[in-house]
Amino acid sequence: MIKIRFTFHGGAQEVGRSCINLESNGYSVLLDCGIKLVSEVPEYPRLPGRVDSFILSHAHLDHCGMVPALYKQFPCPLYGTDISFDISHLLQRDSLKITLDKGFAPEYSYDDISLSSMGENPVGYNEEVELNNKFSFKLFDAGHIPGSASVLLDVVENGVSRRVLYTGDIKISDTRLLDAAVVPEADILISESTYGNRVHPDRREMEEKLLVGVEETLDSGGNAVLASFALGRTQELLLILDDLGYPVYLDGMGADLTRLMLQYPYYLRDADALRKAVRNVVWVEHNGMRKQAIREPSIIVSTAGMLTGGPVLYYLKKLGGDANSTVFLTGYQVEGTNGRLLLDEGYILDPRDGRGIKLKMRVEYLDFSAHAGRNSLERMVREINPDKCILVHGNPESCSSLGEFTQGICETFIPEVGSSLEF
Repeated sequence: MIKIRFTFHGGAQEVGRSCINLESNGYSVLLDCGIKLVSEVPEYPRLPGRVDSFILSHAHLDHCGMVPALYKQFPCPLYGTDISFDISHLLQRDSLKITLDKGFAPEYSYDDISLSSMGENPVGYNEEVELNNKFSFKLFDAGHIPGSASVLLDVVENGVSRRVLYTGDIKISDTRLLDAAVVPEADILISESTYGNRVHPDRREMEEKLLVGVEETLDSGGNAVLASFALGRTQELLLILDDLGYPVYLDGMGADLTRLMLQYPYYLRDADALRKAVRNVVWVEHNGMRKQAIREPSIIVSTAGMLTGGPVLYYLKKLGGDANSTVFLTGYQVEGTNGRLLLDEGYILDPRDGRGIKLKMRVEYLDFSAHAGRNSLERMVREINPDKCILVHGNPESCSSLGEFTQGICETFIPEVGSSLEF
């Protein structure tokens, strides 16, 4: 008989600090180890007492942000795609800098980030990795960001095998940047539920709405400011905007990540198209170039995607009084962020002094999500047809709503942080 125990150290009925421990036959595998950045003070998972191997699904901070602290405590083999490791180092260093700037006590140092790279073992998609004689796994393209992976674990005991699929963050339809996810069959499914109660609008309609809005803004003499997540969203926007033929100013961490992605063309749907798009890009490197960008009608793609910091705040402060300019919010705005405040109340808060800044510029919200929506999640569960389904990475309402559907397919569990399940 195979016994598998799952313990949820984060990411259960919440979005953030994803961290799931899987134990069987005396062997412990940790799936992701992230941080939660929604509140002012970062939240961390409580690490388990033992970790024999670690598998990273992708490089967003809510999945990779605590890996250096993990490796410092458990110097075990770390597995993931090569680009995920490279991106994670960049984001971890940036996160550490912000943590120190805010005066919080960090969980690890810059040296710890460098040290963790010693444990990294890059794995390609569909490559089987044996952890021991009873544990093996494969990574499958998750379609979420470049290098993102779903993890299929195979647990064997006395000739009997149980397959566990952890989706990580997953996108089950093509985008300009990436191909749709590849989803294998499994007995036990651990699925993200970020949009378990929400259907995304048609992507092509969102692209058309963006292009029309940008052109209308430029025709009126204004500036089009696209607040964008640096990883994945920025590059997709560059591909969409290339159709317009206007120069695009690219500001913030999205520039570094764009350069990095082009070093890994095999993770992109069409690397040549992205190379073509960046030929029209003006890489913003200092305030002088920012002043240049707003002297005349222009397109500006800048971080941060939820207006919580970064150079996008410079543009909003300078252009906030211009009714001809538009800020495009290109992804979900979490409650408590400046982006949500702008949508709900029409103003933002200056992070330096907390002062409210009223904006007269137009505000457009566009749902360019890198996650599967409700319809895609339903289709995925039907195709996998698991015996058991564990719903994670979603708020309680989202998990509960998706659970009402999955309960008709298989036995369904919605764990809480700190809880365990044993099958």
